[in-house]
Amino acid sequence: MVKAAKHALKKATKKGFFQMLEDQKNAWLNIWEMADITIEGDVKAQQGIRFNIFQLNQTYLGKDSRLNIGPKGFTGEKYGGSTYWDTEAYCIPFYMATKDQKVARALLEYRYNHLEKAIENAEKLGFTNGAALYPMVTMNGEECHNEWRLPSRKYIEMVL
Repeated sequence: MVKAAKHALKKATKKGFFQMLEDQKNAWLNIWEMADITIEGDVKAQQGIRFNIFQLNQTYLGKDSRLNIGPKGFTGEKYGGSTYWDTEAYCIPFYMATKDQKVARALLEYRYNHLEKAIENAEKLGFTNGAALYPMVTMNGEECHNEWRLPSRKYIEMVL
C-alpha cells in the first residue's frame, strides 16, 4: 500500500497541479454530459437532483466488486461503512443509464460474493436447497444491524 501511494504521489508531482486540475475538470465535464438531468422552473429540485448525481458519481466507480455503496455515500458517517440490502434496487438503474454496464455488474457481483453467507443465514432459519437470505445490513455477508433480528421463518414464508 505504501509503495502504491509513493508511486501515485510521484506520478502526481510529475504531472503538476494545474494539469491534474485540468484533468479533473475534463473528467467531471464528461460525467455531467452523460448523467445530468435538467429540471426547468424549480431551482431547488434542480439543485437536489444534481447533488444526488454528484454523490452517486463520487461514491462508486465500480472498479472493485468487493465494495458497495453506503446509504449516505460520503455525506455522513452514521452507517459506518455498512451496505444495505436494497442498494442495487435503487442504484443500478442510475449506473445502467449513465455508466458502462461493468459498473452495475460490479454491484451485483458484490452481492454474489456474499452468496455463501446468505445461504448460511437461510439455513439458520431452516431453509434448504440453496435458499439465500441476504442481511439487511452488512460489511462481510453477515447481519450487522444492531436493531435488526433475523426474521422468523414464518414471517419469510408469509412475505413470499
